Formats: sequence, C-alpha cells, structure tokens
Amino acid sequence: MKLYWDLDGVLRDLTKLVFKHIPQDWYHKENNEDIFEKINKDLTVLKKSPATEFYKVAIKFPFIKILTCQPEHWKPFTKQWIEKHFSSIVYSVKYLNHQEEKINIIKNENAFLIDDYPFFSDYSRVILIDYPYNRNVRAKIRIRNSKQLDELLKHIDILEKL
Repeated sequence: MKLYWDLDGVLRDLTKLVFKHIPQDWYHKENNEDIFEKINKDLTVLKKSPATEFYKVAIKFPFIKILTCQPEHWKPFTKQWIEKHFSSIVYSVKYLNHQEEKINIIKNENAFLIDDYPFFSDYSRVILIDYPYNRNVRAKIRIRNSKQLDELLKHIDILEKL
C-alpha cells in the first residue's frame, strides 16, 4: 500500500513557533497577520520549527513519501528541516502548487495521505490528523494522537477495507 505524508501540521509544527498554540480556525490571525505573513517575516522558522508527535511514527518507516505545498522562497529552509529530521531514513519529497493536487496523486496511485488540511474535495483516502481547524470535516479516518496513528499504520491493510 502506498502512503504519503503531508509536511506542515503532520510532521513539522510551524504553529508552535509562530503562534505558540494551535489555531482554532485555518485562517487564524494574530496582530492582523496570518501564519504565512508571520513566516515570511522570519523564514528561519521553517528550519527551526519542532517536529510534531506524528513525526515519531513516520521515522519508524524505512522510507516515506512527502507531499507538500511550499512557496518557492520557503523551499531552501524546508529542505534544511527535512534533511535534518529525516537523515536516518530514505525519503522523497514532491513539492506541489495546490493542495488539491495531493488528492489527484493519491487517487491515481490508489494510495492514502496523512494530512491536516480542512478543504479537500474528497477525504475517502485521507487519514486526517485532528486539529480544531478541521473538526468540521467529515473524514472516514480521523487520528487524534500519535499512538492512534501508530496502531492504524501497523494494520494498514485494514484501510483498504474501510
């Protein structure tokens, strides 16, 4: 079974450094700035951000595939973060322009995607990482913590039956 991982919100926690908390909504602003505006003021956040709890599950695999949407000027910092955190395993990263491209990839490859994005057109093959900003999404598979994800992925063959 093919499995893809999103980067931000799933493996890398940008909100810890940017907002110091998990936002309640996707378009959250503080001091009239959203997360993208704040990061653009200090791009080093992209390489300094901590890993999420789900990262510990990802590095148990000998190989992972990451799908991520990153503005062009973020990529050098993102690459540094990935190289630092995934040096012990083999990985591939595909940089996309739009979130919905992820859905096309997983459908075409009959794969699953671990993601936290709240606006996909289809969640039938998405393992949704639960955050306040995506609680309105109807997803077949919602994961609330790394232990749940670890257990699910140990029995990944079950996903095909859902």
